Amino acid sequence: MTAHANGSDDRRPVVLILRFSALGDVAMTSPVVTAAARRHPSARFVVVTRGCFAPFFPPEVEVESVDLKSYKGLGGLLRLARELRHKYRPAAVADLHDVIRTRVIRSLMRLAGIPVATIDKGRADKKALVSGTRREQLVSIPSRYADTLARIGFDPGIPVPAPLGPAHPVDSKPRIGIAPFAAHQGKAYPLGKMAQAAAMIRAERPDARIYWFCAPGEETERVSAIAAEGDTVVPTLGLPGGLAGELDLMATLHVMVSMDSGNMHLAALHGVPVVSLWGPTHPYAGFAGTTSPDRLRVQTTMPCRPCSIYGNRPCRVSDDGTYPCIGSIAPEAVARITLSTLPPR
Repeated sequence: MTAHANGSDDRRPVVLILRFSALGDVAMTSPVVTAAARRHPSARFVVVTRGCFAPFFPPEVEVESVDLKSYKGLGGLLRLARELRHKYRPAAVADLHDVIRTRVIRSLMRLAGIPVATIDKGRADKKALVSGTRREQLVSIPSRYADTLARIGFDPGIPVPAPLGPAHPVDSKPRIGIAPFAAHQGKAYPLGKMAQAAAMIRAERPDARIYWFCAPGEETERVSAIAAEGDTVVPTLGLPGGLAGELDLMATLHVMVSMDSGNMHLAALHGVPVVSLWGPTHPYAGFAGTTSPDRLRVQTTMPCRPCSIYGNRPCRVSDDGTYPCIGSIAPEAVARITLSTLPPR
């Protein structure tokens, strides 16, 4: 384990927060945990997660970096729980993940007499949403995080809208980020249509500068083939500073265009407005970014939507591997809504 932020001389009681993955879910914890840390300065808030996620949190929140490969199996989890107890003597534990690993750790903490609260993921409500028996907004994930902390006595109140500080565009010329990919194919807008939307934005605002966010390798090659002269292709994982460098660049944007993906939540850490595109998933499930309100969400109405909470299921209506829900979004709509967020000329 590797600790970040405050040292061992800090004698305040520790609130231990468990959330190992995924990128977007960990990013969504930051505004909530930051708000709790600022509202309850007499306690230390320590997030136990992967070390690469440390840039998501401001100095008020500590990060305990854990490489889960070093804690395999039940024996490894028992050892991790012992190490966390010995190092922090936690006053309370919040399980914001609720998977087998965190269940083992929190159970051991509870057996030791430590107050524990676990996130209610609303699994039954999400199942009803996907089955079509429920069509309404569910409790948001950040609200579920906040409720979990409140149940152990550390109500965060109103989450901090930009835990890493507000965005700071370097000049008045529009700076637009576009993150066209997602972890699952069904959530990715067709790249050709995104190129059309970008061309419409350039035609209306030739003073704009576009940054394409993508992974090194195949994604970078595909974006480089459709990016216009003057655009910047950003192979994010290859940036100096890794995720910290990506966040620094996002902080200079006026707007981010993103799928239902981690980039939506990374941009929100600096309060950057996000135009979000939705296909097989739906904002109703509670995963919408905090800076992507209704007016910035682009989606089509189809009776089969949503068919998935995470976007990892095959399409119900298409046999060719495409997803009509995301593919039917008009480039004009993406361009129009993005242009509406930009500062005037």
